[in-house]
Amino acid sequence: MVKRAITLGGGGPAAGLHIGVLEALANAGITFDVWALSCIGAWVGIVYNQFDNVDNKDRAKLTHQFFKNGVFRDDESYRRFP
Repeated sequence: MVKRAITLGGGGPAAGLHIGVLEALANAGITFDVWALSCIGAWVGIVYNQFDNVDNKDRAKLTHQFFKNGVFRDDESYRRFP
């Protein structure tokens, strides 16, 4: 039995890239059996996979909303940060 794997690596700015790639792959109907995750890639992969009861094409959108609303800071917050 052949399985398909994906690896998501580290580096905070990569989170947006990971989400975009997952969305493109889902739109192409590509799914994965094995996930190898590291650092921010682990966080993206875990959040993405928690939406297993959602249509595969909507999982990336929900993951993006999680990071946009709950994790990433807006530019104004960074300007005020010491």
